[in-house]
Amino acid sequence: MSSSNPQLLKFVVREAKNNDYDAIYRLIYDLANYQNMGTNVSITAERLRKDGSGEWPHFNALVVERIDADLQTPLNIIGYSIYNRIFSITSGRVLWVEDIYIDEQYRELGLAGAIIRKLAECAQKENMNRIEWNVLGWNQLAIGFYQYIGAMDMTNVQNGRHVYRLTHQSYKKCLSNPN
Repeated sequence: MSSSNPQLLKFVVREAKNNDYDAIYRLIYDLANYQNMGTNVSITAERLRKDGSGEWPHFNALVVERIDADLQTPLNIIGYSIYNRIFSITSGRVLWVEDIYIDEQYRELGLAGAIIRKLAECAQKENMNRIEWNVLGWNQLAIGFYQYIGAMDMTNVQNGRHVYRLTHQSYKKCLSNPN
């Protein structure tokens, strides 16, 4: 449980700006360490900045920014979500959430719920049919939260489905192999 007092915590969930990507990168690295995958992080803050901006960004990001209660000025980024839009041939537009992460000392204070509400606002505004994401099976804190908000665990519903991935090296090999 957090040592922060929820009554004193002031925050805002907003779209990320170019100068937020260093903080987002730090939190991505924290998340990877939390998931015991710290050595798998190959993205850089600069790559996030490049891919998350421009006329056709590859993703969108939300940040949770802590606000000084007295001065009403930004203090620091304490959480983030990275999301994008995908298309399902069975239901149309889908908001895909790649990550939701809250700095460990600020968990269980309603910040993930605030991110979910912001994502739901985006999905409703863009007439999306659903919001989807993955969660690691051992992350019981997150699973409990998702169950609490009414999210469906599709693992049991989509029985027999398997997720496959081609890494950069693997798809390069596919491109070089004519068969």
